Amino acid sequence: MWRDKPLVDVSSDYLRRMVEPFAEHRLQVIERRFELELQTGLQESALPDFQALALAHPLRERMWSLLVLGLFRCGRQAEALEAYSTVRQRLDVELGVEPGRALRQAHQVVLAGDDDGWRVECQLPVDIGDFINRDEELNRLLSLSCADKSVPVVTVSGPPGMGKSALVIRAAHRLVDEFPDGQWFLRLNGASAKPRSGAELLAELLRTAGVPASELPHGIEERVALLRSRLSGRKVLVVLDDAGSVDQVAPLLPGRPGSSVLVSSRSELADLSVLYGGQRLALRPLPSRHSRDLVARIAGQSRFTADEHAFSELTDLCAGLPLALRIAAANLVSRPTLRVSRYTEELRTGDRLAKLKTPGDTGLAVRAAFDASFATLSKEEQRAFGLLGVIPGMDFSAHGIVVTSGTRPSAMS
Repeated sequence: MWRDKPLVDVSSDYLRRMVEPFAEHRLQVIERRFELELQTGLQESALPDFQALALAHPLRERMWSLLVLGLFRCGRQAEALEAYSTVRQRLDVELGVEPGRALRQAHQVVLAGDDDGWRVECQLPVDIGDFINRDEELNRLLSLSCADKSVPVVTVSGPPGMGKSALVIRAAHRLVDEFPDGQWFLRLNGASAKPRSGAELLAELLRTAGVPASELPHGIEERVALLRSRLSGRKVLVVLDDAGSVDQVAPLLPGRPGSSVLVSSRSELADLSVLYGGQRLALRPLPSRHSRDLVARIAGQSRFTADEHAFSELTDLCAGLPLALRIAAANLVSRPTLRVSRYTEELRTGDRLAKLKTPGDTGLAVRAAFDASFATLSKEEQRAFGLLGVIPGMDFSAHGIVVTSGTRPSAMS
């Protein structure tokens, strides 16, 4: 019963304003209906009416992207390309804009002759320009990540601020050419008080794999199966940053050879080795010489040469922790007239963790990196951890922790 322009013959501005939201909703319903007809192979009978509707709404990009796909699936590739050219020219002339993402993807499908919805996504974060002194670890990580007859799963572990993510991202950038079907990056927030759920993580990866949100299965197992089906026969590098447990990682692993997985975690995730043949690389603090190289590169070699002894003490105070070293070097850069010996003296006295922070309310801080892990401990574990500072030396036994904290041995297991 819908007319082309409802209430056009009724002289009421109020009624016309009431009609506009309904008209928009109707168009959305028609688009959704045609999308479902595309998915079920019914596009041929529905195409003529939809084509006429698209011509009546020449700037409605979603409608035109569906029309391009509909023409393509009916074997009318030339007409699909002509439709894309028409709407692109209209957008340029009337609005001065290029087609949006959905239209561009539909165009790529037609050009490639491939309609499975796959898009090559490179989601890797920026690589650190002054990444140095992890050559041995980087080379080992690269060699372990090469896909063979299995799915390589490599975990880089270490304490907060050890440079796990930086190493994994550097390796991932080096491996781009080996995985032409995409390089995916996913933050798991495993060290936080609220790690991301498996359902949420799978949904994000499936959307990256070209599965529309409306087609995502509800169950975890169904999502796992669909992800592995989408990855089968492809070469994708999957980078899982800040994993908290094996349970978080396992559902995200490809099932067939060709792809590879890099994981960074504060835990070793030993069960990945047992269950999936995963390899492990544990990061250690940078040696003194490498620590000095890193700070000197950021803060300036001339400054290092002028106060070499103070630089050595500064790197010792940072305990070879890359995050602490970078923050200290950044603070020196922001205070160019400050002598390195003076800054070292500032760090030596008082709360060193609190002082290893860049300026500003949202500045990077070493303490914040450790606080995230500390918050996940139980009250008994937090108290025991705090009391470890009274034990002389760097080494202690489980019995020593029990005696110091007055806690039952089972509570520390």
